[in-house]
Amino acid sequence: MKDGFPDRAPRYQRNGTLESVLETLNAALAPGAGTLIQDGAQPDGPVGLIVGNPRSGTTLLLQWLGYNGYFSYPTNLISRFYAAPAAGALVQKMLCDPALRYKDELAEEIAAPDYRSDLGKTAGLLGANPFWYFWRRFFPSEPTNHIPPNRWPADKARRFAAEIASLEAALTRPFAMKALYLNWNIAELAGALPNALFFHVTREPVFAVQSLLEARRRFNGDAAAWWGMKPPQYAELLGKDPVEQAAATVRLTDLAIEDALDRAPARNVFRIRYETLCEKPETVFESLKSHLRNHFGYALPDAYSGPSRFDHTPDIRLSPEEIRRFEAEWALHDRAALQGAA
Repeated sequence: MKDGFPDRAPRYQRNGTLESVLETLNAALAPGAGTLIQDGAQPDGPVGLIVGNPRSGTTLLLQWLGYNGYFSYPTNLISRFYAAPAAGALVQKMLCDPALRYKDELAEEIAAPDYRSDLGKTAGLLGANPFWYFWRRFFPSEPTNHIPPNRWPADKARRFAAEIASLEAALTRPFAMKALYLNWNIAELAGALPNALFFHVTREPVFAVQSLLEARRRFNGDAAAWWGMKPPQYAELLGKDPVEQAAATVRLTDLAIEDALDRAPARNVFRIRYETLCEKPETVFESLKSHLRNHFGYALPDAYSGPSRFDHTPDIRLSPEEIRRFEAEWALHDRAALQGAA
């Protein structure tokens, strides 16, 4: 499975041998995967879809939702089965569920995942995975991650929903995953998944922009090289300097998401600030518990038992000149500008 990052830094290069093995494995499993999927099925419970900008807390939110047992989620193991994820989920249960152990044949301890990540990637069998290979099976991503209405693959979207239903059934819990891949097609996703619950996570703008620039330097070795999803304005943004480009990307992405969520039913929307999740996760838990109970009839535990807080470092590392360019670019974009570009 190819991607758009041929110039990755060495530590982020793909393992070609692994890619070949995964392609062979998934090609072999895909024909039989249909036995686990009911055509036209919809998930019974809420489907958590995390939208927002990269470097704004989307990975932490997925970890928090999954590691505390509120939702099932795509693990590093399940992601290897991107053409047959329900089969991967059953393999995971066989390996990790104590109830399925038999005479210690598979007695190795599976390490519990932690909250560390490196540009969205985690360590360990049960670490949260962005699941991009799964998304790419259904939805085109060129030249941008916005799919025009006349190109929306309705048949594939129905299959997408049915496969999520199969994951929910295999894991016996509502499923959540990142959906940044289709930040700009929220209305279409809502149509394909009536039980979608869109988690829009946002971060203080200057830190979101700063972190995006630093991610570019780490991943590509150059802040001017693109990293992350491509908004509809991608071609226009390429002509800007890195700070202006990052600021416009973060601003326009969040505006597009907010515009779509403002049109969605309240039951399908849950907004989270990254800073609040870090500093007061129990407050987020109580709000989420109430939302899921009132709108989906889905019960979370009575008491919060997750981490009391997550470390985050609100240190500005941009230079005064970069701050000036960030503020100027940010001020250029408002809802009127967004509507004019649509």
